[in-house]
Amino acid sequence: MQRTSRAYFAITLALAMGAWAGAAGPTSQAGQKFGTPRAALPSFRVTDAAGAALDSGQFQRGGKWLLIYLNADCRRCDSLLQAVSAKTVPASTKKIVVVVGKIAPNELKHFTARYGTEWQRASWYADSEGQAFSKLKLAGVPVALGMRDNRIEWLLNAPGPSMTYPRSALNTWLK
Repeated sequence: MQRTSRAYFAITLALAMGAWAGAAGPTSQAGQKFGTPRAALPSFRVTDAAGAALDSGQFQRGGKWLLIYLNADCRRCDSLLQAVSAKTVPASTKKIVVVVGKIAPNELKHFTARYGTEWQRASWYADSEGQAFSKLKLAGVPVALGMRDNRIEWLLNAPGPSMTYPRSALNTWLK
């Protein structure tokens, strides 16, 4: 079982890293260039549920952590959060930052409640002005970014209906 998980993780990570490959780097649907492998997390401001603004530099956690970007009105975004094992979330809440686009900061607490108590312990922020989406040069949602310190290691952009490989990558990254 563990060997299979490692194989899925390796395949998923290779596919995700392939999205970064190329001399000029991949482009979003709008033609914007994504960063290069090990690109630093760009600076942007988000807001917590209490209305306090926070700069992305304050997200930094030591070692590996996960930055998830989703929209409030997105069904595939729900699938991405459900892909992270319920066993993994409580142990990893300090390693997970969730940024929600298209939501007002005062709606954030109500929004997080629909994901259960495990997810409420993660760090949640509103990107009501779309600054994080723009600065990260995202092409769609949901997106999971595997972070190491303040560097983007890999990006999993808008996974499809089969969550087998993303589930393995997300859960393995957080261990």
